Amino acid sequence: MPGATGSVGGMYSLPRTLAGSSRLVSVKPAFPLINSRGLQGSHNGFRFPTIARTALVLWLAVSATVGPVWTGQGSGVPTALADEASDRRALVALYQATDGERWRRSMNWLEDVPLGEWEGVTTDGDGQVTALWLAGNHLSGELPPEIGNLVELRELDLSGNYLSGELPVEIGNLSGLQVLNLGRNHLTGELPWQIGNLAELRELKLDSNRFTGPLPAVFGALGNLTVLDARDNDLSSEIPNGWRSLSRLTHLVLRDNSIGGLIPAWLGELADLQWLDLSYNRLTGDIPPELGRLDDLTVLYLSFNELFGDIPPELGGLSNLQILNLRVNRLSGSIPAELGRLGNLRIMNLWNNRLSGEIPTELGSLTNLRRLDMDSNNLSGEIPSELGNLTDLRELWLQGNQLSGSIPAQLGNLTELERLYLHNNRLSGEIPSELAFLSKLSRLWLGRNELSGEIPAWLGNLPNLTQLYLRSNRFSGEIPATLGNLRALERLNLWNNRLTGEIPPELGRLTNLRQLHLDANDLSGEIPAELAGLVNLEELVLQDNRLSGRLGSWLGDLPNLQRLVLHDNRLSGPIPVSLANLANLTILTLDRNALSGPVPGGLGRLTGLVRLRLGHNQLSGGIPAELGRLVNLTELGLEHNDLIGEIPTELGNLTEVTEMRLNHNTLWGEIPAELGDLGRLASLNLEHNKLWGEIPAELGNLENLNELHLGSNDLSGEIPARLGRLLRLVHLDLSRNWLWGEIPRDIGALASLEHLNLRDNQLTEHIPIEFGGLTNLKLLDLSGNRLSREIPYQLGGLANLETLNLQYNGLWGSIPKELGELTGLRHLTLGSNSLSGEIPAELGMLVALVELNLGGNRLSGEIPAELGELANLAYLLLDDNQLSGCLPAEWRWLETAVDDLDDLGLEFCS
Repeated sequence: MPGATGSVGGMYSLPRTLAGSSRLVSVKPAFPLINSRGLQGSHNGFRFPTIARTALVLWLAVSATVGPVWTGQGSGVPTALADEASDRRALVALYQATDGERWRRSMNWLEDVPLGEWEGVTTDGDGQVTALWLAGNHLSGELPPEIGNLVELRELDLSGNYLSGELPVEIGNLSGLQVLNLGRNHLTGELPWQIGNLAELRELKLDSNRFTGPLPAVFGALGNLTVLDARDNDLSSEIPNGWRSLSRLTHLVLRDNSIGGLIPAWLGELADLQWLDLSYNRLTGDIPPELGRLDDLTVLYLSFNELFGDIPPELGGLSNLQILNLRVNRLSGSIPAELGRLGNLRIMNLWNNRLSGEIPTELGSLTNLRRLDMDSNNLSGEIPSELGNLTDLRELWLQGNQLSGSIPAQLGNLTELERLYLHNNRLSGEIPSELAFLSKLSRLWLGRNELSGEIPAWLGNLPNLTQLYLRSNRFSGEIPATLGNLRALERLNLWNNRLTGEIPPELGRLTNLRQLHLDANDLSGEIPAELAGLVNLEELVLQDNRLSGRLGSWLGDLPNLQRLVLHDNRLSGPIPVSLANLANLTILTLDRNALSGPVPGGLGRLTGLVRLRLGHNQLSGGIPAELGRLVNLTELGLEHNDLIGEIPTELGNLTEVTEMRLNHNTLWGEIPAELGDLGRLASLNLEHNKLWGEIPAELGNLENLNELHLGSNDLSGEIPARLGRLLRLVHLDLSRNWLWGEIPRDIGALASLEHLNLRDNQLTEHIPIEFGGLTNLKLLDLSGNRLSREIPYQLGGLANLETLNLQYNGLWGSIPKELGELTGLRHLTLGSNSLSGEIPAELGMLVALVELNLGGNRLSGEIPAELGELANLAYLLLDDNQLSGCLPAEWRWLETAVDDLDDLGLEFCS
């Protein structure tokens, strides 16, 4: 800070600079510098010169180091001068601690002018600070303890800044403070109990900080408090009983904390209370009926807690209440009819509770009501026609209940209504024509009901309608062309009805439309080219209809389109290359149509694409390598087409993909090892192609894989042991290939496996005993191989197994009796092996068995009588063995689809 050698008013010697100086300066004042109005003026007959800013800072630095330069005691100088100096030092400390140089407003701060001229500072006649208003001024850092030295302070507002750290306990020294506003900062720690010393405090605002710990009980000593706002913190504990002494309280706002326990009944004793907000906490128990005594209460917020029990009918006595918000609790029982007495009520919100019974007709008396929200409960019965009396109503929310009957025609009287939500109920009948009078209606949600009849043409006369949801009803007939008049419409959802006919071309006039959902109907004809006029369209969803014809190239001219969902129709012809222009597209589903021609390589330019489904068409040609550029893709479906050629190695770049379906094509060549880089892949299906070569060991790197389908190809070589690393694998299908060698024991480590299909290969040697640890296995099919050795008895531990197919191998030895422990088994197929010995009687415990095939072995001995307990058998094959004795008598009445009992030459047991 610049300085000057010489004197100020002929009194002081100053150094050239204060920077870096730690020397104490001897100051010998000829007379006081500070009066009750600041640094310039007169006091007791003295005239004071103007002191430079440098001299001020120097004097403050000296004073802070060696104590006050003078006092009123014994010096003839009034104490007020020293008090003003103390305030000045406190303000300088505040400025320096809160990065004052970056404040938005700091006019005259640290200047040699009276403190009352510092921006945001108010002083009294003695020059002491009485109010400090620095709200929204970019203060940052921690509050200094010197703030507690402003002993004459009455109002302190530091709200809307970036203050951090804990609140200094010295703030409890401000005994005359009446207003304390520290809201909307980043203050932390517990609230200091010293605030309880501020006996004159009227307003205490601590909202939107990060305070923690319990609510201080000592706040109950603040007998003059009218406003207590501590919302949006992380304060805990229960509401202290000591607060019941806050008899002057008009506003108590504790929302958005972690306050638990019960709502104190004594709150009903705070007779001056006008605003009570305890929402977004962890309060439990009943709503105290004593709250019904608060005659002056205008706002009651108890939402987002864990309150239960009935709504007290006593709340109907709150004659001045304007807002009643009890949403998102566990309240039950019926809605009290007494609430119909709340004549001044503007908003009633009971959303998302467990309320039941009918809507009270008495609510029709709430003629000042503007919003009525009772959705997501268990209300039943009809909508009362008396609600048509609420002529000032703007919003009516009744969705998500079990309301039945027709929509009351009287709702047409609600000419101020802007939003009508009746969806997710059981309403029936037609839409009443009286709703045509609701000219201010912007949102009409009637979906998921049982409404029927045709969609009324007069809906096209509601000029302010922005959202029309009629989905999941029973509407029939054609879509009215008049809907094309709704120029303000942004969302039109007619999904899942019984609509027929063609899509009206007039819908192309809805230039504000963002979502068009006409899916799951019975619409036919072509998609009208007039829809090219929907330049703001983000979602075009037309799946599950009978739409036909070619896709128009105009689809590529919808610049904002994000979702194009046309699957399950009868569309034909090629995929327009213009779709590559849809730079914002995230979802493209054209599967299950009759599309033909190649997959456009230009689709690889749609780098925002998340889902690409082109399966179940007649697409031909190769898979474009350009699809490897779709780095955000999570689903790639090209299955059931006529695609040929090799799988592009570039697909290994799709690192976000979780599902890849290329099955049922005519792809050839080797499986690219690069697919092993798809770390998020959960499902890979390449079955029913002409792929050859070995299974890449790199597939063992796909640690998130749940399903691996490689069946029905021409793969050869051994099964890679590294597949045993796929610990999340649920389905593994390598069937119908030319795989050979032993089954890796590592497969036995796949504890999540439910389906293991290795049938129709050239696998040899034994069944790994480790398979006995696959306790989640439901299907084990090793049939049609060259397996030898015995069946491991450990397979009896597969408690969840439903199908065990080991037929057409070279297995020998006896059938393990432990297989009788597979009580959930439905299919046991061991035929066409070389098994010998007797049939274990324990197989009679397999009471769920539908198929038993033991034919074509070398089994001998009698058929165990216990097998007669298998009453659910539909397929029974035992021929081509050396069985003797008689057939279980119960089989005489067994109704099977297939059996060979006649070929056994055995009689039924008597």
